[in-house]
Amino acid sequence: MKKVSIQSISLFITLGVVAVFLVQCSHSSSSSNVRTAKTETSISDKSIPFIETQPSINAKAEGEDSKEATNGENSGGKNDSAPTSTEDEKNDSENNDGRKNDVGKNGNNTDNKTEAPEPEILGPVALRLEVLEVVSREELAYTQGLIHLETNEGEIFYESTGARPFGTASKLFSYRVEGGRVQKIYEQELKNEEIQKLIADSNTQNSLQDSPHNSPQDPPQDFPQNFQLRNPIFAEGLEKVGDLLYQLSWKSGVVIVWRLNSSSPNSGVSDGENTGSNIDGQTFSPEKVFVYEGEGWGLCYDGNFLYMSNGTGVLSKRDPETFQELGKIVVKKSGTPIDNFSAPDISSAPDISAIPFPSVRHRLNELECVNGSIYANSFQTDFIFQIDSASGEITGVLDALELKEMLPAPPSDPRNDVLNGIAYAKSTDSFWLTGKNWEKLFRVKISVAG
Repeated sequence: MKKVSIQSISLFITLGVVAVFLVQCSHSSSSSNVRTAKTETSISDKSIPFIETQPSINAKAEGEDSKEATNGENSGGKNDSAPTSTEDEKNDSENNDGRKNDVGKNGNNTDNKTEAPEPEILGPVALRLEVLEVVSREELAYTQGLIHLETNEGEIFYESTGARPFGTASKLFSYRVEGGRVQKIYEQELKNEEIQKLIADSNTQNSLQDSPHNSPQDPPQDFPQNFQLRNPIFAEGLEKVGDLLYQLSWKSGVVIVWRLNSSSPNSGVSDGENTGSNIDGQTFSPEKVFVYEGEGWGLCYDGNFLYMSNGTGVLSKRDPETFQELGKIVVKKSGTPIDNFSAPDISSAPDISAIPFPSVRHRLNELECVNGSIYANSFQTDFIFQIDSASGEITGVLDALELKEMLPAPPSDPRNDVLNGIAYAKSTDSFWLTGKNWEKLFRVKISVAG
């Protein structure tokens, strides 16, 4: 056997080590490629918030066509990355119909603002009455205004009457109800010469008058020079403000202000709005006169403002200190002014089936303010409207025909001897109703029908 030289053995060992080294290097290179491919796939498939995922440089070098086919197939070859959160917010800001929201110059969103729908205007409801008490009147009165006061000495009524029959004087009088009958307490006739003197005195007072509702430069209106009252003066609506009574005139353009006479503190008036006034609530005397334009029909006071009717479907809001007009209230039914409802003939009573709103011309007459509502007679009809004093909307309609049917005899003048006179009694939450030349005074409860 030939001897193997030491050099040969060394050579073989060297070659073996080199071969093993080469094999290990080749295996290591293959594993590295696999790990790199897995890492690149993980990054490209995962969406990272606020960071746009970029492709691996190695991957792009290794297969540009393959990456475009995977990431840009919906863009015709363009590499559009997945939308970021910022883009999602922008997409969410678009409306459902695909329109993009516009932002105004002030940074306010002008398209995405949702306008509140117009509130539905509900029509008036039918009201009903329940008769609680009936009082007889031996002396007939052409009633134009009615007030009910509660005093420490009992209930007292004030009534304004027009100059009817012709040739008689308008009046203001007070009375009690005792034993189911009217007992008159005190009475004053409206005399033109006395009112004319008050006009002269009022012009002097008005120049010094001030009111929280007007500036000092806006005093009550002065009467024109040589102003003459219609003869006789025809009295209309009546209302109480503090210790004063305001009595309207029909066509004379004046409101006569009467002062309730002072008495002991034991006989104060408590009418809800004005409590503890030191007046006896029985007698009164004329104090001053205010002037206004147009006709005067009905008057009521809500504790802050006076409301006046003039025979139309529009009420005027007035300052109780100066009687200056502060605004107008258009009375409406379901958004339509009642002056738009008319009929050529108003001599006959409206059809009852027309409730809650009859189609006749409505001329608002006597008024009564109660808890944010104004109750108003519709002249020459049997209806009383409940009106929201803020909006002018009619919220309720009362058919009071049954009261007229309870009179001992039909009115002698059906066109004029009509329902007129509304007074609220707060302590019993009831109303006193009457009419022109009616022989009865009714205390009733008003509620929603049905």
